Amino acid sequence: MSSPPLKYILSERGHEKLTEGGFVYVKERVHREVTYWKREFHLKKRCPARLHTIDNKIVHRVKDHVSHVGNAAAVEAAELRTQIRERAENCSDARKVVIADCLAAASQSGVVALPVLPHLK
Repeated sequence: MSSPPLKYILSERGHEKLTEGGFVYVKERVHREVTYWKREFHLKKRCPARLHTIDNKIVHRVKDHVSHVGNAAAVEAAELRTQIRERAENCSDARKVVIADCLAAASQSGVVALPVLPHLK
């Protein structure tokens, strides 16, 4: 049985982030074929959890999430922002049309976690 494919999103600056289990990870470094990921806001949340990936597959988990749970709504909102940003860059539709199309298939919890419309970039 294979694990589900990993999902990647982009930061506002265009850096790749990994979403898994309701958590967002940022790329820490790449050494040979292994990519090392640490939790976004790892200092603020004091989270020691790390992932190691090879060819888009998790090969090692370092430590666990100690005192918090994942936030699927926040992860979905981040995925929606990436989807909106990519679609806006690749088509000539109006901003409101792009946002409406992307939000049509989203869950209510993901939409609620998004910033208000004027703040979407």
